[in-house]
Amino acid sequence: MLNAKKFVSAFLACTIATSVVISTGAGSIPAAIAAATVDTPVVSVPAGRYEQSVTVALSSTTSGADIYYTLDGTMPDETSLKFNGTPIVLKESTNISVIALKDGVWSKPATYGYIIKTTEKPLLKFAAMSDIHVGPGTEAENAKTRARYASNFDVLSSIFPNPDAIVIAGDIINDNGDGKGPDHQFARDVLQEQLARKNWSGMPVQIAIGNHDASVAEVKNYYPAEWFTDQPNGYYEKTIGGYSFSF
Repeated sequence: MLNAKKFVSAFLACTIATSVVISTGAGSIPAAIAAATVDTPVVSVPAGRYEQSVTVALSSTTSGADIYYTLDGTMPDETSLKFNGTPIVLKESTNISVIALKDGVWSKPATYGYIIKTTEKPLLKFAAMSDIHVGPGTEAENAKTRARYASNFDVLSSIFPNPDAIVIAGDIINDNGDGKGPDHQFARDVLQEQLARKNWSGMPVQIAIGNHDASVAEVKNYYPAEWFTDQPNGYYEKTIGGYSFSF
């Protein structure tokens, strides 16, 4: 029998001539069976861009906690690699996803993204989000969505402290012709909350409409005018950092 794992939400941080997939925050974690808490593992080397291989050790301030990790974009669990004290050597761009366990109690997970590149610098740095499929739900579900995007933006800022733009590449909501256009309001609020938290409110945000986004009119209605277009077909050209892009 295959031991299937849930993939965490894809969050793509990309540059011209360089890219890395950022995976964070979604998926289920085994339920705690005790009241104590376990601290999330941390890394010995900050996440970010490096021009050489990086050697990373993992630790938790909870004494005696076992640390599990993955390097393939999946949420770690008790079947994942167990950190034994030997540092992890990263020679290519990688996301380290971590979680700790002690006495049946799981920590919150975390993901640390590392870009290993040459000294060549990117012309522009974009963060691209696609197939978000965000929509309002119960109070608990909404809180979970907000927490997931807080984690997403934390990972993004650890790699690109000041990206040149954020591109939202369609399917922001999950409309299938069933009147979910107003869900864009919740999605907009979630995104604007994180932009404000990171002091990125003035950063260019560009939306490319997807087939689950209801209609061009509703995208126009629910997002700031500078995020989208006045053209009725939903397609447009934008100049960012002196370079032209079509959305």
